[in-house]
Amino acid sequence: MSHSPAPAASASDWDSTLDGLETSLLAWEAWLEDVSGEPPDQWSPPSQLAPLTTEHVARAEALHRRYTEVSALAGRRLDEVRRERAQVKAPRTGGGYAPTPQSAYLDLEA
Repeated sequence: MSHSPAPAASASDWDSTLDGLETSLLAWEAWLEDVSGEPPDQWSPPSQLAPLTTEHVARAEALHRRYTEVSALAGRRLDEVRRERAQVKAPRTGGGYAPTPQSAYLDLEA
């Protein structure tokens, strides 16, 4: 059985694809401002799109640069948040303080 190729996406599909990427970037930038919540889902591109117009190329390049910057910032901030949470959960033993089983760990999830 032969499969016919999937129809090529239209140029307007590029607009909605780039809009989706920009929405994802906005969500990540908002998360970077307040990391108390869960990080947003990762954006993933569609499998097929029509050839790019010059306008779409320029927008895609700008979003790619922004995506690269935001991804790097988000990765560093996620590492910081994990370290901060691990430090809070670590037992405190300095200064003559001996933790009890009940006070040894602070659960941020509670």
